[in-house]
Amino acid sequence: MKIQVQAIEHRGEKRIRLDFERNANIIAKVKQIQGRKWSQTKRCWHLPYTKSAFEALKATFGDDVVLLLKAITNIKHRAIIALVYSAGLRRNEVLNLRVKDILFSRKCIFVKSAEGNKDRYVLLSEKAATITKAYLSTYSPKYWLFEGEKGSQYSESSIQAVLD
Repeated sequence: MKIQVQAIEHRGEKRIRLDFERNANIIAKVKQIQGRKWSQTKRCWHLPYTKSAFEALKATFGDDVVLLLKAITNIKHRAIIALVYSAGLRRNEVLNLRVKDILFSRKCIFVKSAEGNKDRYVLLSEKAATITKAYLSTYSPKYWLFEGEKGSQYSESSIQAVLD
């Protein structure tokens, strides 16, 4: 079952386009996802570009995070989503990551003052590492892993917008 996913603009709204060979089982699964629509002009199914739609795709078609990440074009947003899904990080934990917290050689992430104000290590998947390295080479952050304008820490509302 091969499904291609990409971000599109449909009638002024950002959506997730699904392309696949006609298959009754896949169509039945897509019809169960809230907010799905069939575009007669584009000849494809599409979903709202929201966190719940991504989660529904993940739940319906498996844990293939790569499938979800293909729909995101911004490399910073791809890195955020990859770390949230692959490492199980919370929004605030991603926000507080520093560049030095990503330990590529050990394939883990150091999460400082996580839940319960305790430090912990989480695994860094190969795919998340690849996306994070691409992000680091593109943006070259100095201190915070995800920096906003002028090197300041990325805002919570910006991360919330990415995840919604």
